[in-house]
Amino acid sequence: FSHVRCLECGFFFVNPILKDEYVKGYYKEKRTWYGVLRNELQKELDRLKFNYGLDLLAHLGLKEPVRLLDVGSGLGLFLEVARERSFEVTAVEIDEDFAAELRARGFPVIDRPLRRKEPGLVPFNCITMWELLEHLSDPQETLTTAHNLLESGGFLYVVVPNLLSLSNRMLKEKSILFAGHSHINLYTMESLERLLAQAGFEPVDWETMYTEIGLINNYLNFQDPYLGEGEEVLDFLTPEYIHRRLLGSRLACVAKKP
Repeated sequence: FSHVRCLECGFFFVNPILKDEYVKGYYKEKRTWYGVLRNELQKELDRLKFNYGLDLLAHLGLKEPVRLLDVGSGLGLFLEVARERSFEVTAVEIDEDFAAELRARGFPVIDRPLRRKEPGLVPFNCITMWELLEHLSDPQETLTTAHNLLESGGFLYVVVPNLLSLSNRMLKEKSILFAGHSHINLYTMESLERLLAQAGFEPVDWETMYTEIGLINNYLNFQDPYLGEGEEVLDFLTPEYIHRRLLGSRLACVAKKP
């Protein structure tokens, strides 16, 4: 896949992209990643991640009762974590198999792309998008729709792969970020901030998740980045060092609707 950069705004994207029906067919046939997500160790780690995000939102002023809309819910582990906190949750999931599974577990599900005006929906005070925007051909439309569905003062929490992470800067084309079939838009803090502003949001917090320090150490040790032992190479290269400079592999932003 060809990865290109806009010479005017600096946005990175794949051009051309696969048609939607091919992407959908690919995911129907390739369920390996979903098997990873069902792994108990992965679920334990994801629960830590989701609870951290919700703790951060509370710290920044999200008030209960929380009416939360999660866009791109997948297997629904985040919905479980939010429901355990007594949040009122609604899922947006267009994969029919996942949507059916979510309904069977008692979650309200919207199984089609959101419209800017959704009759019968009470405005939400929180909308979450966990690693979603990189898969969408029109992220601006999705963010604008989210803005319309949020009440004034409501929170948006977005997590995307960080194009300028230390691991991506080192691995370049060897990074799995650049597979191209599904990650069709690649974000930096500047490009995501621009999209959020165009949709009417004001960012209030930026940070990164996942140092991928084991991968980085493997690369520096001349090992396979994804299969090496992850032994320390440079003592100054710590998780704190990476996150202080927003060099983690996932970029997380909390934004508000004024």
